[in-house]
Amino acid sequence: MKQNMKQNMFGFFRKFIPKDEKKAEKKRILKNLDDADVCVVDVETLRCAVCLNIFQGTPQALSCGHSFCLECIEEVAHTEVMTDPREPSRNSFHCPICRKRVNMNKVVQNYALKNILDSINELSKEEEKSRKAYDNTLDASNEQLRAKCIELEKAADRLKKDIKDMRQREYYNYVAITFFVIIYIILSTMFGN
Repeated sequence: MKQNMKQNMFGFFRKFIPKDEKKAEKKRILKNLDDADVCVVDVETLRCAVCLNIFQGTPQALSCGHSFCLECIEEVAHTEVMTDPREPSRNSFHCPICRKRVNMNKVVQNYALKNILDSINELSKEEEKSRKAYDNTLDASNEQLRAKCIELEKAADRLKKDIKDMRQREYYNYVAITFFVIIYIILSTMFGN
């Protein structure tokens, strides 16, 4: 009962507390993102800052928060140790982005970024399958259209031939009628009607 009363009082006072619009907007965006089946990711965020390619393998996260390909970060660490052998700690190097000193032992795999890359790869495979299925359907449709066009061309050729035959018969009929009319006129003039 006391708990209910406290909740009711808190709800009553909550009306008078100003709402943080930025927080509400952020919650709305996160809810939309959480409800979405697919979201758009800027490809630049998936590139290693060293090699400028999409992350290879499992990206490695430094203690400063930046991520790189394993080979790239090993090369950066090796190059830095080689260029300044007097460095007090041979097991540390500077982050290529923020220049903070990072211990190589504290480099961890960024599984969240790897999962994003894997899901994008999966989506692109699905898209490729869909595109191939669409292309196959399109090819089949084009083949059906070609067959239909050939069939229609043959039908048009038959119609042209039939029309030509009809015109030829019509011509012969006109000639025959004209011939009979001339014969009739000649005979009626000869025998007087």
